[in-house]
Amino acid sequence: DPDVQLVVLDMNMPNLSGARVLARIRQIRPELPVLLSSGYDERDAASLVEEGGPTVAFIQKPYRLAERDEVIRGLLKATTRARAPS
Repeated sequence: DPDVQLVVLDMNMPNLSGARVLARIRQIRPELPVLLSSGYDERDAASLVEEGGPTVAFIQKPYRLAERDEVIRGLLKATTRARAPS
């Protein structure tokens, strides 16, 4: 759906990992910003964030809404810069 501008994705879900969902999102919309979230250690998501470049970020649960909003603004800004022509 082209109206979707960002995905917030939990790393741990029943019957499906966040990594598998992220891989599927990348097949469908590689440029779509994704905010990964987990109550577990950030190291679990480190390689996904690194591979995703500016279109993937991570936030540790529990988090404050203001913190989440700041990360989302930064992710959207970084994604916009990455897509801008050089």
